[in-house]
Amino acid sequence: MQLLMQMSLNHRISKASAAFGKLYNRLWQRHEIKLTTKVAVYKAVVLSVLLSGCKSWTLLCRNVKQLKSFHPLCLCRICRIQWTDHIPNTDLLSPWNTSTGGIESFVDHEMPISLRWSLVSNA
Repeated sequence: MQLLMQMSLNHRISKASAAFGKLYNRLWQRHEIKLTTKVAVYKAVVLSVLLSGCKSWTLLCRNVKQLKSFHPLCLCRICRIQWTDHIPNTDLLSPWNTSTGGIESFVDHEMPISLRWSLVSNA
């Protein structure tokens, strides 16, 4: 069961990454488009692809880490922040208010119940 969930999560991340990549030259690299617009499109397109069907997921801690690492990676690419800049994820996420309706919202509000059940069933 957990293998199926891992494959499903990898598939979702792959689809979201593909959606992000398709917008790379048309949107993320364009200087004339405002950063707020780029983040709004990211929330509407990429996050919706990533989190479609998420209410039925039962995730483990490693799955949550996987989701939480994809999100800041995309925002860093949109904002043109390199890993050598050493900016914490909290500083990256807070100005764009991506915690409302994004991965953090899912993990903080939906996840604890399903995570508890999955941890109990895997113990």
